[in-house]
Amino acid sequence: EKIRDLVLPAVERRVGELSRALAAPIGGLDRSECKFRAYSDRGVFGIHTDRLENRVLTWVYWFHLEPRRFTGGDLLLHDFGASGGFSPYLFTRLRARRNALVCFRSETPHQVTETRCDPADPLAGRFIVHGHLRSATPN
Repeated sequence: EKIRDLVLPAVERRVGELSRALAAPIGGLDRSECKFRAYSDRGVFGIHTDRLENRVLTWVYWFHLEPRRFTGGDLLLHDFGASGGFSPYLFTRLRARRNALVCFRSETPHQVTETRCDPADPLAGRFIVHGHLRSATPN
């Protein structure tokens, strides 16, 4: 069974709950995206948002081998300031946890810190299935 077939329906079943909890009105689900990404040694993803093409919610499902064979790879969700902008220094740090699912608003600036692991071992890194839920109505 594909990981997509396991994770995506679980997210889609909770659209209403997630929309309310994150104050992210969806206005009807148009489309869901699902991608796989591996963070091996020195893998990093700089500050960005996922806010494009009616994306409303972003989700990330982490998995890795146990015992954990990497360091870093934390997800940083940046805080918005009073002016509406965000600070690269104010954030919530989420440590990659095996079999954890995290959802947040697609407009939230976020990044992944550098992952360190044995570069000779392709299974030592941090792996995710991630995606976006798109609203049927423009935002």
